[in-house]
Amino acid sequence: MIEFVCKHCQQSIRLSNNKAGITGRCPHCKHPVTVPAASEHPLHDDVFIELEPAQSLVFQSSTSNGSADLGSRSVALASKVGAWFFGLLFLGLFLTSVWRFPLVSLPALAGASLLIPPIYQRVRSIFGFDVGLQLKVIGSGALFICYMMMFASATSNESAERSKLAQQQAEQQRQAEREQTAQYLKSNKAAIQAEANAFIEQGKVAEALNVVRKYQGLGDADIDAVAVKVELKNKTMADEAKKTKLVESLGSIKDDDISGRARIYEQLVALAPDNAGYKKQLTELNTKITQAATKKKAEEEAAALKAHQRQMGLVWRYGTHNDEMTQKEVLTAEVDSTNTLSFGFSYSGAQRATLELRKHPRWGSDVILQIERGQFLCSSYDGCSVSVRFGDGKPQRFSASEPSDNSTTYLFISDYSKFMSQLRKVDEVVIEASFYQAGNQALKFSTADLDWK
Repeated sequence: MIEFVCKHCQQSIRLSNNKAGITGRCPHCKHPVTVPAASEHPLHDDVFIELEPAQSLVFQSSTSNGSADLGSRSVALASKVGAWFFGLLFLGLFLTSVWRFPLVSLPALAGASLLIPPIYQRVRSIFGFDVGLQLKVIGSGALFICYMMMFASATSNESAERSKLAQQQAEQQRQAEREQTAQYLKSNKAAIQAEANAFIEQGKVAEALNVVRKYQGLGDADIDAVAVKVELKNKTMADEAKKTKLVESLGSIKDDDISGRARIYEQLVALAPDNAGYKKQLTELNTKITQAATKKKAEEEAAALKAHQRQMGLVWRYGTHNDEMTQKEVLTAEVDSTNTLSFGFSYSGAQRATLELRKHPRWGSDVILQIERGQFLCSSYDGCSVSVRFGDGKPQRFSASEPSDNSTTYLFISDYSKFMSQLRKVDEVVIEASFYQAGNQALKFSTADLDWK
């Protein structure tokens, strides 16, 4: 009887002696194997696994399976090398951690037993079980992950224990030093008080504070009182030094830097809340800051309004062109009304009126009121009048007339000099005129910033 182990799957095979030297397939893993010669040594039946009756070897000529056997041997060799490599890795992990963390090293020991062939064969012979290649790969991966997790947890716990132990030792050392200091204070209290008082009398507050600070809080009321006294003195001196520095810094700040000066006085008031002079200065500066902020806001709002009016055409627009007859320059300044007019059919739709100042080489200087559509009520023979209010003044009557072409969308306001002398003094002009089928309508014009000579 011949008994041998498959070199691929490590399973035992038992055959009769007449099969020696024949090549066939393993009944377990189906890889090609060659039956060895019969052994002359006594056999131990408990080492081998008895083949079931259904298991058999299929034999074939060794010459026809040469290439297949070579490939199988290569795979087997790679598997064995991999098993040894990772098995030794597990063994190294086990030896590294067994002395520090015995329980943590168990997964590494199990991995080494699973992968190193001699150890695995011994374990298999003892427990009588076999593990396939796929299960070995999965099992070794799971054991490695388990080992790493347990090792990380163990090292973290060890570090925490060391830190806790170090803190306990440091606390014990501090307590011992505290007791030693308290004992020294008890024996030398008079000398310590005398040294601290001497420094205080000399004005050396920092030195006095250094003397009593390490004895503060040890339960001695006299030393604690001296420490409080020294700390108050030190704080007072520090505040005085800071106040002096702040007052000196006021000389480097310009008078128009109101915010900078206010910040300095805020700190001075915090250091000396009972100083009436500091409070008065801070109040005055805060008032100026508030006024400046209000003025800035008003200027910004005025600028925004001016920008809006400019966008809407509600500020003065200046123009020049040449008179066709004399070829001399005609100057104009125009501004649209801030309010709108709405007439009925057939002049429906909101519109703005226009106030125009004109200097003409032939016709002289004129004030002209214009609308886009509609009709001014003004007789071409008798003329008419408009009511004008300059700023907050009382309404005034000005004569008016139609243009020479009898257009109903223009009015010429008389007395140019009187009109302009009052226009230059105000920022708003309101002109009331009569319109066909609309009655009297007031037109408001923003006339500020007029640049007209």
